Amino acid sequence: MKKVKINLLAIIGLMVAVGTLAFTTPKSSINNLNDDPLWHYTELTSDEENNPEMYEPATGQESCPGTTEVVCLISAPAISDEDGERPDLDNAQTISLKF
Repeated sequence: MKKVKINLLAIIGLMVAVGTLAFTTPKSSINNLNDDPLWHYTELTSDEENNPEMYEPATGQESCPGTTEVVCLISAPAISDEDGERPDLDNAQTISLKF
């Protein structure tokens, strides 16, 4: 009886652990194929997609609503200058789009 009780507690503990992990999505799960930082495009139209000033560092909490196909998140190396950091759009990878 004691062995059954121990096995039952182990199974319940395992179920709780798996259930908790199933509903927890780590920030690193975003499909970023390299180690470059993520950038969020701040505009609602594609007019300024090629302007690095229109991107801000992504926090992982971005919402990407929109009515047309516009870049939302990109992965790109950071370039530093006197104005701060901005993405290197020549080496950017699109992660998600606004629709």
